[in-house]
Amino acid sequence: MISYVHRDAVRYCFGPLIQAELKEFTKWWNNHSMRESKFATAPGGTPELLYHMPHIFESQDYLCDIVVNLLGQIEIDVCEEPQLCSPIFKNFADAVTRDFAAPTNAAQASHLYFYIVEVIEKFNV
Repeated sequence: MISYVHRDAVRYCFGPLIQAELKEFTKWWNNHSMRESKFATAPGGTPELLYHMPHIFESQDYLCDIVVNLLGQIEIDVCEEPQLCSPIFKNFADAVTRDFAAPTNAAQASHLYFYIVEVIEKFNV
C-alpha cells in the first residue's frame, strides 16, 4: 500500500485527539503558576496574566506594532485549524466512516484506522 495513504489515515483518525490534547495542554500552560526567581529577569505569575496585564507585575508591555497587510497571513498561518489530511482522503474517509462516531480515545482511533485501511485494501486488490 502507498505510504501517504497510511499517513493520511493516521492523521484522520488520531489528529483530532492530538489537537484536543494540545489545546488542553496550552490552556494548562498559559494558566500555570511560575514563582519568581532571584536569578530570572522575568517576574513570577501566570503566562496568561503576564501577557495580558504586565502592569500588575510591574513589568513592561512588549507588544509592538505590526504591518497591517501581514495580519491576514498571520491569522491563516497561526489561527486556522491545520489541515490534517488531504481533502480527497478526508472526503473518502468521511464517506466510509459515516456510521462511526468520532473517536474519543486512542483505542477507538486505532479501530477506525484499521477499518479505513481494510476498506482501502479491498479497493486495491
